[in-house]
Amino acid sequence: MCMSKPSDPKISLDQTAFTHLLEVGGTDLLLQLIDSFFKRSVILVETILQAMQKKDLESVQFACHTLKTQASYLGAHHLHQQTEALELLARKNAFSELQARLPDWEKTYHQSAQLIKEEQQKYIK
Repeated sequence: MCMSKPSDPKISLDQTAFTHLLEVGGTDLLLQLIDSFFKRSVILVETILQAMQKKDLESVQFACHTLKTQASYLGAHHLHQQTEALELLARKNAFSELQARLPDWEKTYHQSAQLIKEEQQKYIK
């Protein structure tokens, strides 16, 4: 399995996700999913951060659920796993633990987004 080089050894993209998307829908589908990821993830991350400030764990849970799915489609498995963990903590109303994990999750999000952006550049004509 080929992985993009990360700035953090745990952060990488699974290239088989990109290969699968290319096989199923070609470059157009891949670029549409990447564009959708960037448009939606910015909103979702902001929703998560604002909801945490308000201690609105239901909104955190919903936004995490949506973001983890998009991360999975693009092979960002570490982001998917961390986001799923946040979702589960929100479901359990474990605010303190959720708050403690948020900085690492944000770092993972930004590093994963950078890797996805780099991958996107390979397919833009």
